[in-house]
Amino acid sequence: MPLADFTEFKQKLCAPHQSWIYHSGGVTLSAAGAAWASSWLDRGGAAPATSRSLDKNTTGNMFLGQQYDNANPLYVVQSEIWQQRVTGLTSSTMQLIMDRLVDTTGLDLTVTTEQTTNLPTPALTRYTDGVGVMAALHLYLIGGGTAVTATLNYTNQAGTPGRTSKPFALVASQVQDSFCVFSLQDGDKGVRSVEGITLSGTTGSASSAGIVLFKPIMVLPRLSGDMSTPPIPEFLAGRMPPVSHDACVDMVTVWQGLSATNASMRLSVAEG
Repeated sequence: MPLADFTEFKQKLCAPHQSWIYHSGGVTLSAAGAAWASSWLDRGGAAPATSRSLDKNTTGNMFLGQQYDNANPLYVVQSEIWQQRVTGLTSSTMQLIMDRLVDTTGLDLTVTTEQTTNLPTPALTRYTDGVGVMAALHLYLIGGGTAVTATLNYTNQAGTPGRTSKPFALVASQVQDSFCVFSLQDGDKGVRSVEGITLSGTTGSASSAGIVLFKPIMVLPRLSGDMSTPPIPEFLAGRMPPVSHDACVDMVTVWQGLSATNASMRLSVAEG
């Protein structure tokens, strides 16, 4: 339920609540690729054997093993983000916290006809109307040396099948852990399922990739410069994102300028 006023917000912030700290490894991405870098594999998450729905018990969940009262709603009330100093160099980061809903594997980046391996994606168990749900291509291994575009065939939030995403440009040798988020067909507000993916050509390597459906929770602000700490706290008064009790919380990062740095973040979550 919503908090009544700022006084109640301060009470929730000061009351016992849980904090989760996660340290993300550095990843280099080509700016032309316009992709995020996933930390899923770094945290013990893996490409699924076929396709699956994910929940709070899935390995890779940032909140795995945390305990809270399922009778109370959860809200992010504070976030902190900081990055390791690398002397003489600068970088910038921005992080997206999400609920990872379903994922698949088995896509081949050399096939030029529509691929339906392990598709359609499993039915959503959270945000079942699909509103606000987004779709991405997760590269579990590095892509081939030829640049191509990828396009999704999906069902939108209204249950309309046969919708077509905007093309996503995969650069040559798109790096491992790239998280390529698709823009939807004009007018659509979300995705219920993905039925297929088509590449404009072969990348030259089969690689290993799959579709992920996710619901954004929050975006942490971009940091720039040669910095090591202190952490930059953000108190989320008036805009506290809710978190599902069954969420599989995941994080992806935009890195620019460095390959050898680390970002760290902490989320404080209060029970409403």
